[in-house]
Amino acid sequence: MGREKEAKMERFFRRLGVFIVNRRGLIIVVGLILIAVSLFGAMRLAIATGADTWVSPDSQKYRDFERFNTHFSSDVIVVMVTGDNLSQLLQPDNLKAMATVENRMAANPKVVSAMSPTFLMTLLYAEQTGTLALPNDTQALQAMVMDPHTGQIRPEMNGVFPDSKCALIPITL
Repeated sequence: MGREKEAKMERFFRRLGVFIVNRRGLIIVVGLILIAVSLFGAMRLAIATGADTWVSPDSQKYRDFERFNTHFSSDVIVVMVTGDNLSQLLQPDNLKAMATVENRMAANPKVVSAMSPTFLMTLLYAEQTGTLALPNDTQALQAMVMDPHTGQIRPEMNGVFPDSKCALIPITL
């Protein structure tokens, strides 16, 4: 039974190959026509990124979203924590306070996301050690934030530590 299927498939592809060879001009013309039609269709594509791509503009949710954006915008609100230097910002009590702000904001159903430096540092520390708790040693915390080669804040931490005197907690409503 399997041999018979193989023979049928072989005959089919042999006939297909003969057809293509004998009518190669027609195949090329049909291929070019399909490419032209595809290019015409591709040029007519439009990219839509607004809220109306996810929610019907006629719905109440969309009208509420638009009203909210009119009055409050949907931009990110940033809480800035300042200190005399990075060492002061990285004191365990200060990191706990930043985590508290993050957790309280994240618990609010009207907040989409909140991310404090503590969150990023915990992820980085977990990646390095497998532990989900930050050390209490300020030197170890500073080594996580600072690049040992350049003495500057690591690029992956620039979003929450733009400089050595402030930390940011972005909150998206």
